[in-house]
Amino acid sequence: MLEKADAVVVGGGIIGVSVAFYLAREKYGQVVLLEKETLLGTGATCKAAGGIRAQFSDKTNIQMSMLSEEIFARFKDETGHEALFDQVGYMFCLKDDADIERFTKSYELQKSVGLNVSMLKPDEIPQHAPHIALDGIRQATFCPTDGLGDPAEFLTGYEKAGRELGVKIMIETELNGINVEGGKITGVKTSRGDIACPTVVDCAGPLSRFVAQMAGTDIPVEPIRRQIVTTGPLEFVKPFFPMVVDVKSGLYCHKESKGMLLGWADPAVEPSTDISIDPDYTDAILERALDLIPQLEEAEVANQWAGLYEVTPDHRAIIGPNPELSSLFHVTGFSGHGFMHAPAAGLVAAQTLTGQAPAVDIGSLSPDRFKDAELSIETNVI
Repeated sequence: MLEKADAVVVGGGIIGVSVAFYLAREKYGQVVLLEKETLLGTGATCKAAGGIRAQFSDKTNIQMSMLSEEIFARFKDETGHEALFDQVGYMFCLKDDADIERFTKSYELQKSVGLNVSMLKPDEIPQHAPHIALDGIRQATFCPTDGLGDPAEFLTGYEKAGRELGVKIMIETELNGINVEGGKITGVKTSRGDIACPTVVDCAGPLSRFVAQMAGTDIPVEPIRRQIVTTGPLEFVKPFFPMVVDVKSGLYCHKESKGMLLGWADPAVEPSTDISIDPDYTDAILERALDLIPQLEEAEVANQWAGLYEVTPDHRAIIGPNPELSSLFHVTGFSGHGFMHAPAAGLVAAQTLTGQAPAVDIGSLSPDRFKDAELSIETNVI
């Protein structure tokens, strides 16, 4: 048990281990990571669908994804450890006038910042995603540099690389309090003892608000349950099958092992930390999946689970110092996109904390933006 650290990172998911690695690489000093569970990544990270994409409607989100995809693609060079980024692409299928207009604007923004994204006609869809029912689909966007990854692989890579750089990772260690004196953090209380430190980095995902409240402040992050279903083996699923999103229904799906993964964000779910499986939610996912891919009628359900999104009012992350307590630094609120933004988030957070100009301008992700009368909403959320 360390008695002193230069920074304490709270949360051992993919965001926390990424931040800890980059802080150590940037020579911030002694970095300690706290995780209350017996293993890292057992919260939102292990429940993630594994999608990695840059097709957003917000410029900062696009740039964060492009930076992350660059790092994912050269992950061994970055960390010294292997992890596979399967760049099979992401496809958004569009049926309604309003969605076509919205995605066309996003497409133009994405192209303007250098993203390799295309607008497809319906007859071009099967070459990327065979077996999709084309009824009603009028256009689609496709980016070949998007794709899929195993969150556990990338988390393990960051964990090992962080340890090699001197990060102290403390599992089964719960944060019980944050000491604040004279408007500054002086240390943390944990289930294994106290640690004196001047900086706390809040990477607690769906529980980030509780961390802020321990320090006598607050951030608008709500935990929202989402569910996923996986199928048994399916002979028709090709190795190049991308992540496909039916924008009208909200269904998303991609190849998973020898079958498929299916998910949907139910807008009626209220904030809570409940991760029990709702059978009606599962049925709603399967109904939407059958409409998009009729051949799934032959599929068997292999597994299903529920996890938590960490949602902000504008569906964009919070990265930066707390406006009321600058020694509390937030890296949270990714609204379902934490895994795909983890490399960029860790890097820009470490650069900011060490006084460097971040690789992506994260001014619009500052925690103090919620004081504004109008927020810039990320609309491409699934």
